[in-house]
Amino acid sequence: MNCLSMRNNLLLRLSIVICTVALFRVGSSAFVEAQSGTVGIRGILHKNPSTVEAPVTPSPAELKLKAIAEKLDTAGLLYTGKVVIDHDPKMLEIPPGFRNVDGRPFTVAKEAPEIQFCIIPAEPHWLGESPVKVTKDVSNYSGPWRIPEITNMSGPWTHWTQGAYDSHTGKFYTSVGDHGKYDAHLHIVEYDPSARKVKILPEINKVLGRTKTQFGEGKLHGWLDFYKSDDIERQHLWYITYWSKYPEPDEEDYATGYTGGHIVSHDVVTGDMVDYGVPLLRASFPYHRVDTRRGIMYAAGMFGEFLAWDINEQKIRWAGYLPEGMSWWNRAIMIDEETGMVYTTNM
Repeated sequence: MNCLSMRNNLLLRLSIVICTVALFRVGSSAFVEAQSGTVGIRGILHKNPSTVEAPVTPSPAELKLKAIAEKLDTAGLLYTGKVVIDHDPKMLEIPPGFRNVDGRPFTVAKEAPEIQFCIIPAEPHWLGESPVKVTKDVSNYSGPWRIPEITNMSGPWTHWTQGAYDSHTGKFYTSVGDHGKYDAHLHIVEYDPSARKVKILPEINKVLGRTKTQFGEGKLHGWLDFYKSDDIERQHLWYITYWSKYPEPDEEDYATGYTGGHIVSHDVVTGDMVDYGVPLLRASFPYHRVDTRRGIMYAAGMFGEFLAWDINEQKIRWAGYLPEGMSWWNRAIMIDEETGMVYTTNM
C-alpha cells in the first residue's frame, strides 16, 4: 500500500494559526512577551518571549524513576545543569571483542577525547499525569502503520534533532522534549562550550498559544539549520514541530484545535521567535532540512507527504504526496547545495 492510498483524504491547503496574545495563562504556567508583530506575509513575531512552568505532581511511575535517579546522582547533575568533563586514556583501549574485526586493525587516536556532559535541567523534571484522558489508547487509523501506544502517558524527556553549531556565537543548539501529547513540553537548548553553561529557551507549545487541554507536540525531529531570510536582520534557527502520537492524532485530539506541525524560526541572539503557521493541515514532520543557498525548507511527513516551503517568499512550492508510484522516506532528506537537488531513500 503506498502513501497516496493511505492518506488520500488529506486536505492539501495552507493553514496559518495566529497567536498575538500578550499574556496567556495555563493554570499557574505563564507565557509572557513584550509585544508581537509580523514578519513578511505570514510570520507572527513573538518578541523575546519567556515561559514559566507550574509545579507538577509527579506520577507514580515518575516517582519510582526519581528515587532511582537521585540515588545514582553522586555528582549532583540532576537539577543543576552542572557540566562535568570525562577525559581518560582508557577511552583509547580497544574492547577485546573488537580488536581485529573482519581482520582489519583499528586506527587509534593518540590522545583521548574530552567529553563534556550534563543533564539538561528542563522543567517539569518529573512528569505528571496527563491533564486530558483520551478515550482511545491508539489512533483510529487502521492501516499498516498502526502502532499500539498508551497515549495518556508522557515521557521520556530526550532529544531527537540533529543539532547545529552557530559559528557566529560559538554555541551549540539542540532540542529537548517530553514526548507529550497534552501539556506537552518542547524547548530549544543552547550550550556554550567555552563557558560550559546550558540554557533552556522558551517552551514552544506555549509560545504557539496551546493550552494544557489542547493536543500539543513533544518533539522536534528534524535537522536544525541556521538561515537568514530576506525578512529578518540576522540568521535564525529553523525547525518544524512534530507530534508524539503515532501514527497520527485521533479525531478527539484534532477537535481540541490541533491542526498540525508549525514552521518556526528562532533568533538565538535576541530570543525572538517567529511562527509561520501550519503549512499542511493534519500533517506533522519527523524530518526537515534547509537549503541554505536557496532558502527552501524541505520536510517529510509521517505518511510520506513532501513539503518544499520558500522561506523568503513564505509560500509553498510543494505540499502533499508525490506522483503515483513514488514515495518519500520520512527520516531522510539529503540536499546537494551545489545543484539544489534533494534526495531521499525509498526505504
